[in-house]
Amino acid sequence: MNITILGTQIASDLAALSPAIHTKSTMPILSNVALTVSHGVLTMRGTNTEIEIETSRTLDGEFKEGSCAVNNYAFTNIIKRLSTRSKPINIFLDENRTLHIECGKAALTLQTALVEDLPSIDRDVKQVAQLDLEDPKDFTSALKAVLPFVAHNDVRYYLTGVALQMDKDSITLIASNGHRLASFSLPITTGVAASLIIPAPTVKTIVQLISNAKEKACCLQLQRSTASFTVDRVKLTTKLIDGKYPDWKRIVPRGDFNTVLNRHELTQAVEIATAGYIADSSKSFCAIAITPCKDRLLVNYTERHGSGSGNEECIATLTENLDHTICIDRDYVLDAMKFIDSEDVKIFMPADSHAALRFEPVDGADCQITLSPMRA
Repeated sequence: MNITILGTQIASDLAALSPAIHTKSTMPILSNVALTVSHGVLTMRGTNTEIEIETSRTLDGEFKEGSCAVNNYAFTNIIKRLSTRSKPINIFLDENRTLHIECGKAALTLQTALVEDLPSIDRDVKQVAQLDLEDPKDFTSALKAVLPFVAHNDVRYYLTGVALQMDKDSITLIASNGHRLASFSLPITTGVAASLIIPAPTVKTIVQLISNAKEKACCLQLQRSTASFTVDRVKLTTKLIDGKYPDWKRIVPRGDFNTVLNRHELTQAVEIATAGYIADSSKSFCAIAITPCKDRLLVNYTERHGSGSGNEECIATLTENLDHTICIDRDYVLDAMKFIDSEDVKIFMPADSHAALRFEPVDGADCQITLSPMRA
């Protein structure tokens, strides 16, 4: 293997690989990056056995085909130092499989391993669907919006990822931790009906890759147990969560909305009412009480031990009389207001104080939030 390349080019490719490479692993080979030169293309690959990222770059000038695996930390540090120079970097492999990195008067060497020793994610032969997104801006925004609602370290492993459910003419992204649920629908023609669960860390990496890419067009390939996302010159392959996502539509309250109010006013009312809340290690949540009253909502907060309280109200339009109080987590309400992007928000407040609340924007994206109440 022998190539000559600019340091800035290979440095940017190494940066794209970093989310998939373990810095501390019980398998030393996973801290390596695979370099392969074939048919005038430099391919670099890194994996942590859960996700795999591969970059490809067409080489200019002469080259010699070959491959090796080299420690990512050492190789990246060398490239970073040498990329500050304007001169190209010469990288070649000798007969003893020692990797030489030369730039000007600088000459460094690294020991290598075989590319075959670096594991790769097995891809299904049968492809379920392929989506070509010319402008994945809305798709990326939807992923970022639902991601905070994913469960963390939950025994219900299927809740630790974002569910992607496809109909022939739409895609719906769903995330829930069992107490709150967010869904976001996009009018994207798929032509197939399928459902899969993408791990939360992978979703973060996908959003990062699309945001950093120069060419925003994205290709999504779905298999039964894996999924691949290709954007610019980077391809990410991930294992999917092996499980069936719950029928989330069953827990979403049905019925017409009976309350409309400005989301900024509700946010301000909640923040003012709970201004005296003091967080400590013994309290993992702050419960507030929401009570409809004629043309407004009353927000009340009281410390269990009587050490503090607060209340505030905001103007609302109620389409029916409601005479009960619903207790709910303060942070859940504030997160719901951040999720919704319209000025006004519609709220379905059920007649039963123990039933869930549903929030939707008055206009804008097709999304909704469902929050489970707390026991008073």
